[in-house]
Amino acid sequence: MTLAVDIGNTSICLGVFECGERLVFRAKLASDHRKSADEYAVLISGVFRMHGADVTSIDRAVMLSVVPALTHTVCEALGAFGIKPLIVGSGVKTGLCLRVDTPNLLGTDIVADTVAAMRIAEPPMIVIDLGTATTVTVINEKGELCGCVISPGVKLGQDALAEKCALLPEVSLSAPPRVVGRNTADSVNSGIVLGTALMLDGFISRISREMGFEKPSVIATGGLARLIVPLSENDIIVEPDLTLRGLAHISELNQRKK
Repeated sequence: MTLAVDIGNTSICLGVFECGERLVFRAKLASDHRKSADEYAVLISGVFRMHGADVTSIDRAVMLSVVPALTHTVCEALGAFGIKPLIVGSGVKTGLCLRVDTPNLLGTDIVADTVAAMRIAEPPMIVIDLGTATTVTVINEKGELCGCVISPGVKLGQDALAEKCALLPEVSLSAPPRVVGRNTADSVNSGIVLGTALMLDGFISRISREMGFEKPSVIATGGLARLIVPLSENDIIVEPDLTLRGLAHISELNQRKK
């Protein structure tokens, strides 16, 4: 079995795949640089037990990290089980052609998302990841990754609003009943939740004109995708495990390369 590890700013997602394709289970741990490798080893072991799986059954692992401080810690935790993950970065085969100024600085989460998206739909396409940051990645008709847009994520915007505006408390994120809110919670949700959907619609439209796309495929992932996407005016495919699936495929590519 293959273990895919996605170390993000907010959480660490684990996905276990069988035969490279079938997702056996997924789990999420908090990203906390204060935790030791031993603590993460205990958490990982507990996650496997909770899902009735044996961590020693993992025969290969692949990892991406956008939090350098946690990369070594999690690698050391996995090492306690004899697991040495392939870390996605320069020199790792992905099957992508990158048409960006500095390919080595492109986020590995963006790479993994694109790898998985290319197995779901045909280019041209736009890939959206609604995580700590919201990213919008563009793939042209040739299947080349041409660049991306990065903006503050939904939760990041909500936290900033609650922190900087004393009279605007943190509210539960939900789809607003109308554009113009009649109370504080609806007004905030209109600005944050509906506002994100409108932003994505604007980017999809503007990117399509700029790139000459007639009707690009659009795929979204991230914890809030199921909340945001229904408010969009575009047809968007939601794949919650896009990043993990991309990692599993990258693991396969590099295994075949060996």
